[in-house]
Amino acid sequence: MILTFLATFAQEESRSVSENMKWRINKDFEQGIMWGGKPCLGYKLENKRLILVPEEAKIVRLIYQLYIDGNGDEQICKLLDSRGIVLNTGNRWGWSSIKWILTNYNYTGDLILQKTYRENHLTKKKKVNTGEFNQYIVKEDHDPIISKELFNQTQKIRQSRFNKINSDPVRRNYTFSG
Repeated sequence: MILTFLATFAQEESRSVSENMKWRINKDFEQGIMWGGKPCLGYKLENKRLILVPEEAKIVRLIYQLYIDGNGDEQICKLLDSRGIVLNTGNRWGWSSIKWILTNYNYTGDLILQKTYRENHLTKKKKVNTGEFNQYIVKEDHDPIISKELFNQTQKIRQSRFNKINSDPVRRNYTFSG
């Protein structure tokens, strides 16, 4: 019985600490201060601020230009690998890295905070914030790598390509489809 009481107290303390951290993080978001995370390609993180890295910013601009010129995610990977350009992690390029760069609004100089959240203090599952919590946009937080116009143009191209692929009325069924 004593062990049950101690476990209950420990779990309640964990919940209390979690709620206090959520409150602190939310207050920082309201003030436009980043909390956690890692910097995206083209930036480094110093004192919770994004600082431009010019060499990496050139790569980001190149990726956007290649996409605007009609190349897809996979083709951009191949072009970057053939030019000897590697990720800042040293790994080869993958389509998911390209997609992440092309859909990251932070490259416009504005910062979106609370894109994700933790489900609860027990499971600690990370979930995408689709309106469950407030998101905060900090205008002109850091030096932009691309213009908002270029970002919006890229998103329109991505959406039109997505619509084109998904509008194919002919569905091909194969043995292992579905």
